Amino acid sequence: MEDFFKWIIAGFAGGAGIWLLIKSSLEKYTGAFLEEKGKNLATKQDIGEITKIVEGIKYENSLLLEEVKGKLQLRLAVIEKRIDAYQSLYTSIHKIFDFIIYEKMMNYASEYFTHEWLMEFTSNVYNQFLYLSSNSRNQMLTLISLLSEYRTKSNEEKEKMFMEISKTVLLTLNLLAGDVELPSIGRNDYKAFEKLSEFVMAQK
Repeated sequence: MEDFFKWIIAGFAGGAGIWLLIKSSLEKYTGAFLEEKGKNLATKQDIGEITKIVEGIKYENSLLLEEVKGKLQLRLAVIEKRIDAYQSLYTSIHKIFDFIIYEKMMNYASEYFTHEWLMEFTSNVYNQFLYLSSNSRNQMLTLISLLSEYRTKSNEEKEKMFMEISKTVLLTLNLLAGDVELPSIGRNDYKAFEKLSEFVMAQK
């Protein structure tokens, strides 16, 4: 009878040991499984957040690029208008100076630089005024004032003013030509262009 009880107790003990072993294995496996699932879930969440950030940066960059492109297009349009303005004024000044030279060659016997030509030139200057640099504006006003004075002078006085007008015309033409001269592209400009090119290519 005693052996029987020992056998039962041993059986319970053995069963308990097996159950503890199974329970331990299940807990270990379940813990590892849940931990891995947690990692996967965290990874997916991280990827989602990173994707949102990247997409947000791309969107902001696209807006910035469109803004830069818009400003560049506007500047190019203004530059084109400005070059046209300078060319128009440059041609007008040459024509007026030709008239003054003709008058001198004819000993002021004929009037070539008429009041109508002065008014047309003055109107042309003011039509292009906003496209001129500050220095060119001041110089054009000086030239208009001098030409207006020339128109009121006698032939002898016009002769005396000829050298002054010649110098003023030459100075004005040189100033206009200098204003529209394209600047050279330096090393820093090339670097900036390369960075802009890389940025544009990255958006494609």
